[in-house]
Amino acid sequence: MTPSWVDSGIIGITDADGSCLAGAISYCRASGMTAGAWTKVNNADNAEAVYYQANTICFYRLGALWCASQMGGTPLTARLIGIMLKPLEVINMAVDFTSTQMFFILPNGILTALASMISCTDCYTSASGVISRLSAFNTSSVDAYNDVVSINGTTNSLDYLPMTIRSDVRANRVNATATVKTQSGEPLVGASVRWTAPDVPGTLGSGSTKSTSDSNGEIAMSLSTGPVAFTVQNGTVKLQTLLPPSKGYKATYKISGGCRITGTSLQTPNREATCRLVMTQTRTVKKTTKRLTKTVIISIK
Repeated sequence: MTPSWVDSGIIGITDADGSCLAGAISYCRASGMTAGAWTKVNNADNAEAVYYQANTICFYRLGALWCASQMGGTPLTARLIGIMLKPLEVINMAVDFTSTQMFFILPNGILTALASMISCTDCYTSASGVISRLSAFNTSSVDAYNDVVSINGTTNSLDYLPMTIRSDVRANRVNATATVKTQSGEPLVGASVRWTAPDVPGTLGSGSTKSTSDSNGEIAMSLSTGPVAFTVQNGTVKLQTLLPPSKGYKATYKISGGCRITGTSLQTPNREATCRLVMTQTRTVKKTTKRLTKTVIISIK
């Protein structure tokens, strides 16, 4: 049974926070839950959850977090920030619109970003990739690592977050095989990859050395054991592999978010980005044209 918020007069709602509702169509209003007209939020359809924060309203949909600036006027338009697990909680440390941190508490760890980069309307051209992993430990070193296995709950304070940590001796792995794939599992060919150990920022990593993925998306490289964060640049994937058209249909593709189409392949940028690939299929039978649209989100980290 789909819940409805009686005081909103709107059905098909999955979550509510502040003066916003998430659902098949998501809404916000300036006067709180009990007064004022509801306004549809663009790019927030089929949202599972809403996180109402100072300066910023975020929606979780399509396996990703989308955020809208409260300073951007109406109607609000949510922008794709990054693909992640559904947050248990979003904490905004911004006070009086200052540039401080937002924290995204996930089931498997913590992500962070400057609140100003997400809540600033003019900053959205560079919003993709601003989120980074937060997992530094004072007790981690080149010889020992700590890794967040899971977040076991949330509180109203970042001073206490119950979590499970895995600790062990750190060692070097020579000729370890890593595979670079899109979220839907297609190999990324010709991608340049570097790595760092996020629990000891700036201490361990591949440095300026880059490894390149082969036709299967595989790379042989030296890695340390323990937590590893990868940076991927460039690379291509066949469009009809990424979004294959249905039998009997002709397909055209459009891309946004920093990626581009070269011939029959999608070319990823040499920076972090979250791209949106849309395939439009057409088929004409007895002078009647049938049109289908499919969309895939590609996160380049």
